Amino acid sequence: RTEAEVYSDFFFFFPELEKLYKNGKPIEEILSPDQLRELFTESIDSINPGLKYLEKAVEKVYKEKNYYDALLLINKGLSIEPKLVLERYYMIRATCYAKLEFIEEALQDLEKAKELIINTYGLSDMDDFYKNEIHNIDINMSSLKNNGNMKT
Repeated sequence: RTEAEVYSDFFFFFPELEKLYKNGKPIEEILSPDQLRELFTESIDSINPGLKYLEKAVEKVYKEKNYYDALLLINKGLSIEPKLVLERYYMIRATCYAKLEFIEEALQDLEKAKELIINTYGLSDMDDFYKNEIHNIDINMSSLKNNGNMKT
């Protein structure tokens, strides 16, 4: 992606910055990296208030291996922001369920993640990244059904 494409979503919420940027002023001259990070974080939090819970859940799973707390955080985040239906969070929640030996719930979340990918990207236009995600979901579903484990 080009720099302009990366900033396009950000500029949607801050059109005054976009005007300066389009007049040839680099973002670094408009805002310091700390100001940009703070502004971006604030805008994301206001758009998707549930996202902060989901981000904390990722830490709980991958850094702390605390699956129960991660599960609570994901559920809280999705309850606050039910429209935030990112397949990644269903996949992470499936991992939590599997680690806590809730196999049926893990399978349901993997199926939901797969459905979200297909509905969002379509099978015919899907790029290799999402084809690989579906392949991994299928492998994990098969593994869960056969031996109760996921390849995380």
